[in-house]
Amino acid sequence: MWAEERGPVAVEQIVAARDRRKTARRRMIADHGLPVVCLTLVSPGPVKWWSWTERVFGVAEAELRRAFGDRGWMVREWEDQRPTTGPEAQIAVNASPWEIKRVLLKLEDTHLLGRLWDMDVITTDGLVLDRAKIGIRPRRCLVCTTDADTCTRTDAHPDDALLKAVDQILARAEATTGVLR
Repeated sequence: MWAEERGPVAVEQIVAARDRRKTARRRMIADHGLPVVCLTLVSPGPVKWWSWTERVFGVAEAELRRAFGDRGWMVREWEDQRPTTGPEAQIAVNASPWEIKRVLLKLEDTHLLGRLWDMDVITTDGLVLDRAKIGIRPRRCLVCTTDADTCTRTDAHPDDALLKAVDQILARAEATTGVLR
């Protein structure tokens, strides 16, 4: 198991962080007239900063930069934050939101750490493009085969089971690539 770097956060802090991200997205859309990518991490339970958090987030950011660069997509603004609720980035990208979402889905679904990344695309109309909107099955739960949103809403699994699943993802990625060193 990985070491806890910061203590638990309250639900009110998580809600405030979500509201802050929405405000930042609206500003970016108004400033640039472009879709915005929102990157956060999947971190079950009340602790949002672990010894692995910064490294996993850094890999996600590097993968986004590579994916955008490979396609010639211009980044107009990249805003990083490190609140107590976990790292987050908001990125205004000059590309079709649907194309961006397809690329992000591939990263989330194929990268060894992708299951720990939450990469959303927000259109210039403020619509969050989710898997259902483009006809793709929802993400599976970290523990079982049910969709993740259902298990989250119903609090189906204890935090220790979810954290064990995260630990398995991290161990597999480390053993395969050494990415967390």
